[in-house]
This record gives sequence, structure tokens and C-alpha cells, in this order.
Amino acid sequence: MKNKKILVVTPKFPFTLSGACEQERSYGIKRLVELGYEVCVITKSRVKDLEMKDVAEEFSGAKVIPILYSQYQTYTRKQRFVRIFKRLINPLYWDGATFEYTDPLLHQEIRNQIQSFKPDIAWCDYTYLWPIYRIFKKAKIPIITRSINFEPSHFLQEDGKSFFNYIKYIIKCCNEFLSVRMSDFVFAITPAEKKIYENMRMKNCDVLPLRSLPTKLSKQYIPQHTESYNLLFTGSTYNVSHNKSALLFIIDDVLPLLQKQKFLKQPTIHITGAKLPKDIERRLGLVGVVYHGYVPHEEMDTFMNNMDVALIPSLYGAGMQQKIFEPLCRGLPTVTSVRGIAGYSFVSGVHFLNANSAQEYVESIKVLEDKATRNRISEASRLQALQLFSQEKIDSILLDVFKKVLSDV
Repeated sequence: MKNKKILVVTPKFPFTLSGACEQERSYGIKRLVELGYEVCVITKSRVKDLEMKDVAEEFSGAKVIPILYSQYQTYTRKQRFVRIFKRLINPLYWDGATFEYTDPLLHQEIRNQIQSFKPDIAWCDYTYLWPIYRIFKKAKIPIITRSINFEPSHFLQEDGKSFFNYIKYIIKCCNEFLSVRMSDFVFAITPAEKKIYENMRMKNCDVLPLRSLPTKLSKQYIPQHTESYNLLFTGSTYNVSHNKSALLFIIDDVLPLLQKQKFLKQPTIHITGAKLPKDIERRLGLVGVVYHGYVPHEEMDTFMNNMDVALIPSLYGAGMQQKIFEPLCRGLPTVTSVRGIAGYSFVSGVHFLNANSAQEYVESIKVLEDKATRNRISEASRLQALQLFSQEKIDSILLDVFKKVLSDV
């Protein structure tokens, strides 16, 4: 039988593997190829990403077509005027993420690939891509939307509540609704967010976890004996509001209480992540804190094996945070909150320890000082992650949905 073809449209060139989002999309694309599909990827890119096109194709096995973000494109005076006018008269385009996908260059490339590549399925990453959906609708190509988070909630939590942000929130809600209603199927990233789409009367919806997690399951946690009681806090980048807030919670609230406790081994909090503000970095010369900067994902095996416990506060933020689920997959005992688990079937006291206040974090750290308890939590979390996030499980979700949308055409 002829291989089916999937045209993937995705933001921000995903093949650098620098963060959780990039890993989720790039490994997802690679897996589609491994499953036997012909895949073409149209991705929004910066100028420097163009040089990585061949590397991306070699990594993923897919044809990759980078399209420059509009800020890097050259427009005539008339074209600039038309774009400004188009945005002003349509409030839905006041959301800059959505407006980016009105780009004529992108639309033309999609039409070209519909003619030459002839895709059977359109896969669109993120819910703000709906301005391109009309092209697929006209060509009668089924659309699968992959939500990485419920964008309105994510925006309001990350950018704060203000009069103008509430206006943007309403606009993002409208865009989310349009995207969902125009899709043939929606993949939510968590059970909690699936309920949101079901409340929007989206019947064709299922949960698709982070597609990079099977690569984390292959990296089983093997604890190393060290002289310290090593506690890990990891955030990919601190220009993300919820990562910065969680870090400040650790050093301002948890650390002072932790230092008042007596332990068999001296606790040391190890902090990773890029783009740390200088004023915070200067404060990390504290006793009991080590800042490592950005740790490449390929070095995480060795790094995590030298940790005893992962401390991952989830104060706010939407979607599925890899910094919580990666240690759960590896079997590194984890302290986080139930909200961070986002509806997945991990049970506090069995697969992780739930904590919300600084005092609860310190109490959990004290409980996990016991090696037998750590081993029990470690084994249970890894077994549960294998049930939920194995490659076989994710493949079965994808294949069932592909079969469904193709049969409905």
C-alpha cells in the first residue's frame, strides 16, 4: 500500500533540541517517519536556522522547508501598509502569534506543497495556526491540531493579569475556539486540558503526551553514591515566568527552612537552566546551592544520576512541563504539586510526593532522606511512566487517530 503523506506546519524551527518544546516536536516528526509516513515540514524560522536545514533533514528523515518569520522578510511600502491595515481591522489578528500565520509567503508554500507533495493529512502544531486552515479545508485535507497548552490560560498566567491582558485573553479564547472548530481532530497535551476542549464541544479529541518522553524512559535513573544529599531544580530557561518564580520560591522560601533541619548528609540544591537574570545569579553563591547553567540534554544522564531528589514546584503555567515528567520517567524521586501532574494518573505518596508550601517541600525532602523510600518511589514512578508514555502507547494513539481522520475523508 502507498505510504500516506503528512504535511507538518510548525512554529520556531524545532531541530535545535534546546528545550522541551523543540524536543517534543522534533522527536514527534522523526517518529512519524519511523512509522512509515512520508513527511514534509514547513517551519517558521530565523535567518540562522536556514543553515541547519540539511542537519534537520538528516536527523528527522523528513523534507524540511524553513519560512522566515515576517520580521526577517522584506516588504514593499504597499505590502507593509496592507499588513498593518489587515491587522487593525480584525481584532482576532491583534494576537501576534495568530497574525504571523497570515504570512503570504507561508500560504503560497503550503499551496505549493499541496500541489507537489499531495499530503493526506495536515498536522498543525499549536492552536494559533488557524489562518492557514482554510487552505487545507479548500483542498479537503483533514486537519489535526496539536495543542502544546491551552494558549489563553498560558498567556494570562505567564504575562500577568491586567486590563489589556484580559482583552488579549478574550482574543486568544476566540482564536482557540476557531482553531478547534476548524480542526478534524485535536490532540490535547494533558487530561486536564482535554476537558477544556471537550467543554468547547470538541468531540474528536484525545490526549497525546510529550512525544519526547519515550527517549527519557530509555534513560533509567541509576543513583550514584555521593557525600551530599543532592536536590535538583531544573528550568530550561529563566526568561519563562513560571521557571523564574519557581526558582525564587526554592531559594527564598524552601532553602531557609531546609537549612534549619538536621540531615544525615548535607543537602545541596543543584540548579540548572539558561538565561538566569544577573541579580538572581549573584544570589546563588549561597551555602547549599550550586548553579550549573544550561546542561545539554545529552549530558542529563550523568547529571541526574548524581541527584537524589528532584524539586519541581509548579506554581502556575499551562501544558505539560517536561521538567516534572522527565524525572518521573527516569525514576528520579520527585517532589512537585498535584497541579503540575495535570491530570495524569500519578498518585502522591506512591509515584511522587505532593507539596505546595515551602514547609511541605522541606517535609518531603526529609521523608526522602530515607534510601528505601526513595527506591520505592523511584520504581513506582518509572513503572507508571512506562504504562503512560511508552513508545508503543504513543504510537497506538497516533495510528488510531490517523486511521479515523482518513476514514472520515
